[in-house]
Amino acid sequence: MSARGRWVVLVLLILAPLGLWLAGTDRPAPLALVSSSPVGPAEVRLTFSADADPALSHIAVATADGRQLEAGPVTAGPGHVLSVPVQSVGAGAYTVAYHVIGTRGEQVSGVIRSGGGDAAAADEDALAALPGHEHEHGIDPLSGILLAINLLVVLTVAALLLRPRRLTAVRLRVPGWLPGVSQPS
Repeated sequence: MSARGRWVVLVLLILAPLGLWLAGTDRPAPLALVSSSPVGPAEVRLTFSADADPALSHIAVATADGRQLEAGPVTAGPGHVLSVPVQSVGAGAYTVAYHVIGTRGEQVSGVIRSGGGDAAAADEDALAALPGHEHEHGIDPLSGILLAINLLVVLTVAALLLRPRRLTAVRLRVPGWLPGVSQPS
């Protein structure tokens, strides 16, 4: 293969997956908060536009003085609902902060203040101020291994395509084909 051909194959190896990824036409709507229930006697309920993973999601509820109200883990309800049990609220202002990871990997976070209903834009200070909301989401080990293997394969193919080729002389030793070569008797 010529040097130009190797470059063409290399560019196609890089651009083809990118093109396929960008060509996805049936992309679902992004994860967003649709509605929220006020902090009731037993739980806070948040409804999203798509399925969310309760194991990776966090919902924190606190009073104005910082007292934590959530009394259990985040659970998935019917539809696209996440809920968290809370202690009795009583009168006064409260804050609900959420960081939700969708089942397709998308994320949404935000803060709802005093009585719920209106989803505010993500307020990083309020999210950071609620205890139990500090966390990081890393890459799972299997995905990390597969990404490393993929990178290794791409680098190997690129190295093989771009390496200089050694030219070797080929001698034909077919009698009678070339002048000056004698035929066996």
